[in-house]
Amino acid sequence: MLFALLLTATLPAPQEAQAPTPKAEKICKGRVNTGSRLRSKPVCKTQAEWDAEAAANADSTRNMGQTQSR
Repeated sequence: MLFALLLTATLPAPQEAQAPTPKAEKICKGRVNTGSRLRSKPVCKTQAEWDAEAAANADSTRNMGQTQSR
């Protein structure tokens, strides 16, 4: 029994099998060019990139009404 205990103590711990992270899927949305109703250009980004852009736009909109004080 002591031998089994020593044997398990010296063996490396089993590593959990980690699935390889899948490539981030691109999501394409059509963007209308300013000044043109006919032409739109597809823009492809990952969900994380779309979320970051939305957060930046929300911050810009929120800060638009604020003025700098001296």
